[in-house]
Amino acid sequence: MLHAKGLEITFNPGTPIENRVLRGLDLNIPTGEFVTVIGSNGAGKSTFLNAVSGDLMVDRGSIRIDDSDVTRRSAWQRSDLVARISALVAENGYDGINIDFEAGAATDRPLLTAFASQLAQALHAQGAKLTMAVAAKTGATLTGRAGFYDYPALAGIADRLFVMAWDLHWATSPSGPISDATWVAKIIKYITTVPNYPRFTIGTQLYGFDWPLGARATPLEWDDMTAMQTTLGVLTAWDAVAQEPYFTYTDTSGVAHTAYYANAQSVQGRLGQARAAGLGVGLWRLGDEDQETWNIPSLKP
Repeated sequence: MLHAKGLEITFNPGTPIENRVLRGLDLNIPTGEFVTVIGSNGAGKSTFLNAVSGDLMVDRGSIRIDDSDVTRRSAWQRSDLVARISALVAENGYDGINIDFEAGAATDRPLLTAFASQLAQALHAQGAKLTMAVAAKTGATLTGRAGFYDYPALAGIADRLFVMAWDLHWATSPSGPISDATWVAKIIKYITTVPNYPRFTIGTQLYGFDWPLGARATPLEWDDMTAMQTTLGVLTAWDAVAQEPYFTYTDTSGVAHTAYYANAQSVQGRLGQARAAGLGVGLWRLGDEDQETWNIPSLKP
């Protein structure tokens, strides 16, 4: 939707040839509606369109496209990124592109949605698809890291949303499961209340974290974790609630460690939860994972 309010533009202000072209113009154009602007020479048609495109800055008033305020954005700022991404897809013959914008402010949520809308329109016009990575959320939160993503709006825009259902515990948090099964169940429960929910894919991690007590964790791949266990002579334990493997040990400095990671069994559990809800499944990231992962039935074509 285009929403213009109180637009004023004056050429050559304070001179004998001062010309007030736009004088408090208001205009609302709903999404999908076509509007013809008619007027005589000098009526302000081109001035208005140039203001909307960003080629002219208004003296007063505001211009919003969808939920995004573009009043002070130049033309290149509004369209350059969309144009460059669309060209990249076309030039390389890609089926589409995935956008992974993370750690955005919750207050920028409308801006992300507006950008996604513009990019999706450009990609769809050339027969390509848009997918987006989004933070996991268990409800319609408007704050924090997950508040950056408007699930209902984005599900109506993107062809696929990849939910990063991991890092329930992260490098700087206390130790704990990375993708607790009960937490993933809450994520899925919320997703299935969102319109177009079959467009969602539940992603699960293939890595782990080794937490020294009271210190920052080290991220490690599956093969690094299992090699460490072999060297230390420690066995894998199973967190029956989280449905995730872990082990503990004490290093040569006397510091206690707790390590949680993903193996084929935990990955199969997460993907099974997703499939049962009619959602897609995904993994982050390929390379050095437990090779038994590829025998999981839900990953078969």
